[in-house]
Amino acid sequence: MTFLHVTLLAGLALASIPVLLHLTSKKPPQKLIFPALRFVRQTAVTSERGWKAKHWLLMALRALLVGLAAFALAAPRVHSEMLASFLSIGMMAGLALLATAAAMVSIVTRKSKSILITTCLVAAVLWLGVLGWGGYAITKGKMPLVQATSGPIAAAIVVDTSPTMDYRSSNQTRLEVAKEMGAWLIDRLPPESQIAIVTTEQGLRLSPDRITAERQLSRVLTEGKAAPLRSRIEAATELVRNSKLERREVYILTDLMSAAWRDLGDAQNSVKGVDPKGVLVQIVDVGVDKTQNFSLVDIKLSQQVVSPGGSVDVEGSVLSSSQTPDQQVTVELWTEPIDRTLPLQKNGKTVTAEPSLIERQILEVPSGNSAKFRFTLRGLKRGTNHVHLKLGQPDPIGLDNVAHVAIEVREQGKALVVSDDRDLGSLLVAMVDPSAEIRDGKSSRCDQVDPFRLETVDFTSYSSVLFLDPPGLTSTVVERLSAFVDSGGGVLFLLGHRLGDPSKANSLPIAKLLPGAITQQFQSLSGGRETNFAPVLLSHPILHPLEKLAEDAPWALYPVSRHWVFEKLNENASTIIRYTKSGFPAIIDENRGAGKIVTWTTPIPEPTSPEGRDPWNQLWNATDDPWPNFALMIGSIRYLSGWGKNQLNYAVGQIASLENYSGDPESYELFAPDDEMMRVTVTNGNIMVPLTRRSGHYRLRSVGAGESRVRGFAVNVMKEDLLLDRVPIESLESTLGKGMFRVARQKNEVESSVGEARFGSELYPFLMLIAALLVISEQAMSSRFYTIRL
Repeated sequence: MTFLHVTLLAGLALASIPVLLHLTSKKPPQKLIFPALRFVRQTAVTSERGWKAKHWLLMALRALLVGLAAFALAAPRVHSEMLASFLSIGMMAGLALLATAAAMVSIVTRKSKSILITTCLVAAVLWLGVLGWGGYAITKGKMPLVQATSGPIAAAIVVDTSPTMDYRSSNQTRLEVAKEMGAWLIDRLPPESQIAIVTTEQGLRLSPDRITAERQLSRVLTEGKAAPLRSRIEAATELVRNSKLERREVYILTDLMSAAWRDLGDAQNSVKGVDPKGVLVQIVDVGVDKTQNFSLVDIKLSQQVVSPGGSVDVEGSVLSSSQTPDQQVTVELWTEPIDRTLPLQKNGKTVTAEPSLIERQILEVPSGNSAKFRFTLRGLKRGTNHVHLKLGQPDPIGLDNVAHVAIEVREQGKALVVSDDRDLGSLLVAMVDPSAEIRDGKSSRCDQVDPFRLETVDFTSYSSVLFLDPPGLTSTVVERLSAFVDSGGGVLFLLGHRLGDPSKANSLPIAKLLPGAITQQFQSLSGGRETNFAPVLLSHPILHPLEKLAEDAPWALYPVSRHWVFEKLNENASTIIRYTKSGFPAIIDENRGAGKIVTWTTPIPEPTSPEGRDPWNQLWNATDDPWPNFALMIGSIRYLSGWGKNQLNYAVGQIASLENYSGDPESYELFAPDDEMMRVTVTNGNIMVPLTRRSGHYRLRSVGAGESRVRGFAVNVMKEDLLLDRVPIESLESTLGKGMFRVARQKNEVESSVGEARFGSELYPFLMLIAALLVISEQAMSSRFYTIRL
């Protein structure tokens, strides 16, 4: 317990005045003999005893009233968590006073021994309880943070910079409200206070310059990733604890959305350094209870790198918050034209090509759910294509109304055809590089090799490897191929008869690269049924060369009489085309690490009359032009050749790394979305950009003489950082600790909360209420005491 005015406790001595007055104002008795009244003498004696009891009670009441007034004027305060204990002690003290009064009346009026003992015993027990409980509460209970009523403060203001702080309500974002509240807090700090604005965990220091703190606060911006408030609170608390100032306070300006608080962990991992005995921790809630928002999330590309004229599917979802009603939402696709003279900076602003609207879709988005969309980009031109996805109407968070996509279009990487049939292998080489002059099975964009010479081949020199009817590969080759795929390479398997016995196929080393376990080999009997291709994933890039003819192509003209059967595929594998009769997969696409493996369960091209066996299919040798299967093969080759090590689309906070191609410059200028420009250099053959703090398009332009090279990549906010789920106070208590912080919203709430935290809860209102009751009791008793007795 502390007192705002300790000196006024001296007023407790005034409680002796009523005692002195009662003792000195007693009149001496006068003896009068009335013989006729001797029979009423006994009654008079009894009345005198009652008068004496009232006398002492009235004296005690007046003394208590004066002492209580002096105690109340001293403004005692207790820790807020101890308020209930002290009120309970006060109630027990009141009961003890009543029990004491009853005991005094019993003594004066000479009640029976049982009543006397009972009242005295109850009074003693109550007073012992008051003294014991009160002493423990004062010595062991929590004390208010500070006892001084003035003086400078070491204050750290932690600002939540999560994307959800961009939420706009009442024409203000949550960050703007937080800045106003922070400026108000700074203005109310005493002179010579030391202030720190905390938006990161590094380089923090307390500054006595109030103007500098206000400028720092005004420059705070929302970031594209949820703020790690746990580490910021730890850093801020440690900063003020190391201050020499007596008063230490940490303010947290936040919207209390779950994304910024997800790093708190459980109670065992609570925030370090938050000491309620020395630091005031005040959370200022600037959030909104009822939120409505739409977000563009889960943006995915069928490919990030394609050949000129290629196509890319862009798909994603529009997510509705739980309190948003069902609504129609328009999604628009915008693209920027390729302009090799841009970007450039003009008057501190980055100038880029003006995007144009390509397509829009209208979606029905249910409340608290999502609706999917998909666009197809066709005829892409060489260079980095910057694509924007936009919501057609604004909503409270503008940051998630736009998604950014980067697609690089360049000549497909060099391919390697592996075949022990040189003529059939040459057909594949011609598909890969139809315009090149083929000499000895080689071209400028494709090499051919016998499968038994793979031990000496460097797969890293190629972007894709195509196996035509591969035999059993050695374990060494399989391991090297697996590493090649994991690092971003593409592999095409055209499975045929050379795989051997179906019962032994799963024990071969090549089985490690297949999309599942082989269960059997389908074979049509002589004159029996044959099967055909039936597309399943019409939007897959392998089917793009067919345009809109994938379903309408004459697949029945190209029967398949034998194929390998995969009844159950791996987790990351999907069926692109199936067989009509059995439903088994015909063409399978599987993600492996950073690369892809495409598997055909029947080979192409296949000889019309192979020696010593029947042909497996008529995909290539049909009477009509086999254009659908040729398109499928071109699509497979382009798909795998475009898939490479370059990742062009990142989440905020990730390190961007782009492969610097042979002959490209070694230095670039980086143009960030916030108009910042910086120089980056090539390290170990890669362009490294570690600072991706904001969403948007990042553009690179080569520095130096020669032809200008323009590159780029895109960065988006993660869905988890945009969730509008508020953190319950109980969750904060389990992590920060109960009683270790306070929460307020309005300025008056902050004033009240901070006042209680600094000085504790006032007992003055409760003491004055008791004093009022004592005044009423004193008046009632004195009126009866001074009534004229006849």
